[in-house]
Amino acid sequence: MGLLRGGRAAVTSLAGLPGLLSRALDDIHAMARATTVLPAILERLSTIEDHVASLDAEVALMRSHVQEIDGRRVGVRSAVDPLAAEFQGVLAAVAPLGAELELVRAAVDRLELPLVDVHSAVAPLGQAAARVGGLTGRLPRSRRREEPPPP
Repeated sequence: MGLLRGGRAAVTSLAGLPGLLSRALDDIHAMARATTVLPAILERLSTIEDHVASLDAEVALMRSHVQEIDGRRVGVRSAVDPLAAEFQGVLAAVAPLGAELELVRAAVDRLELPLVDVHSAVAPLGQAAARVGGLTGRLPRSRRREEPPPP
């Protein structure tokens, strides 16, 4: 009986062998197809690696520029900081001028209307001077300045 049992197992194993072999061949075929994309993947990875290497150089260059700018900023800061006290002094000196400027502005505003009146009063005199100048052959002063001096 032991022999029959072993023989039956061997026959059963032999009967399933074509199916196992077929599945193994399918697996090998799938692996072979998957390996066909490996060269394309390798090429793409190589391109990415080249790009990353060029970016490394650019980043290093940018870092050096940023450090240079930072050094300049520190230099400018150290040159400007002492001016802050002087600037405060200038502001303190200019502040009183604001009140004086307002006084001047108010005085000019007060003169505006009288100047309009003076202009209105003098305008006829200018016209009369032009007529008199025309009668005497002399030009009014405003035109005398425009003409070149006699040789």
